Amino acid sequence: MTRSDYDVNHLIGLLKEFKNRYPHLEIILEPGSAVGWQTGFLISTILDIIDYGELKTLVVDTSFSAHLPDCLEVPYKPVIRGATILENQEEQKSLQTYRIGGLTCLAGDWCGDYIFEKTPQSGDRIIFEDMIHYTMVKTTTFNGVNLPSIGIIRENGNFELVKKFGYADTTYLQTRLNRHFIAVAGKAFLINDNLVLKPSTMVRYTEGAPVNLDLNLNILLNRMFWVGASYRTSNDIILIAEFNITHYLRAGYSYDLTLGKVQKYNSGSHEIFIGFDFDISKTKIISPRFL
Repeated sequence: MTRSDYDVNHLIGLLKEFKNRYPHLEIILEPGSAVGWQTGFLISTILDIIDYGELKTLVVDTSFSAHLPDCLEVPYKPVIRGATILENQEEQKSLQTYRIGGLTCLAGDWCGDYIFEKTPQSGDRIIFEDMIHYTMVKTTTFNGVNLPSIGIIRENGNFELVKKFGYADTTYLQTRLNRHFIAVAGKAFLINDNLVLKPSTMVRYTEGAPVNLDLNLNILLNRMFWVGASYRTSNDIILIAEFNITHYLRAGYSYDLTLGKVQKYNSGSHEIFIGFDFDISKTKIISPRFL
């Protein structure tokens, strides 16, 4: 609506009529191009021209799927400086029309058709008007297609390069190992032959993440049945029960309940587990001679 030829009065009239018809509704305008318009253009270069007879394809060094995704998702045809969008397909036979093709292997990586004021040649520049507002935030890489460079053309005509991307700038290729620091402490208290209390705590720290603290309490009954509870500072409560079936085999159940803001979206998680201890120690007979 900030465009020079936009009929603002017509929009105001429509909104007033709508409000009069539905006075109980609140009208909210999504700003869209009203605040993001004529933000900058995308410059591309013609790499090759493929002639299919009535229709020629300009292969450019950009990609609609990777660099101009809105052209395919909305979809819409971007304005190209020095060219007119072909609206009537019947005129295609009588006019020299060109389709713009991207450089990826995707069959749908194209947009068109356009009528150019001057006959395009390989090496010419294609300027896609008003593309930065979406291209800057939605651009991706695909099959070795790099990201477009970012620059500023000053009022005196000088070009200033702000950022040039390389393959090392691709986010998913940048990996780094972070140290994880974990401290655990606990002690088992023998109350009697049938009751053992085991409080414990665990502190976890990773660079860039908040410190996490676990407070745990487990109780062993009759040397066969464990019950316990844990509280995590990330607003989690964990309840656990475990039964020693034999000296080697045990089974248990745990329930993890989230208490934070996501509680209304998550009712907790259940876990059933089975454990088996392998006794691989070898019995040794020590001769009295060496005692």
